[in-house]
Amino acid sequence: MDTTKRMQWDGANFETMEEVRTFPIKTSLNHICLKQPRGQPKRDCLMLTHKIELVGDRVYLVSGSVQHSQFLPSPGVQRIDSPFSFNYFEPSYDGTGVKNVYIC
Repeated sequence: MDTTKRMQWDGANFETMEEVRTFPIKTSLNHICLKQPRGQPKRDCLMLTHKIELVGDRVYLVSGSVQHSQFLPSPGVQRIDSPFSFNYFEPSYDGTGVKNVYIC
């Protein structure tokens, strides 16, 4: 849920990611600016993410884009809609890292 850590594993296509609001039960709203090829219009999204913790240090992150009246798109920026996706994390077998499985 930490946007700095998330940019390390999920930031290949993102310029920036900022948490704009937190909600109870491990849920956050993030504003994401996407990287664009030169000459393409800027794009962003509001991503709602919910964290589900399982036994054994296993975690699901459920994410999807949403619309929110307090976070309207900037002029000239295309707001994208993204279907819900899931990231599943579990410790590696040798304990030296984390396995991430992306489910879309």
